[in-house]
Amino acid sequence: MTESTTIHARVDVTDQVCPLSFVKAKLALEDLEIGQHLEVRLLGGEARHNVPRSFEGEGQRVFNLHPEAEDESIWRLTVERVR
Repeated sequence: MTESTTIHARVDVTDQVCPLSFVKAKLALEDLEIGQHLEVRLLGGEARHNVPRSFEGEGQRVFNLHPEAEDESIWRLTVERVR
């Protein structure tokens, strides 16, 4: 992702556990047009591994997974809707 990449929507799933964290994020992505970007705020651990893997398994483009500077137990993921 470059500095000029536009985030079209954001969703916070830190209050969810897998698989609900992915389901909530997936529903948010489905509201976007193909080519648009969703930023997902999620917990480290299980969600950090499963949510990106699930999006990739569905053919979406996953990039820019990194911990938040303020709280490294929270991660941010950017997903581009491809399909």
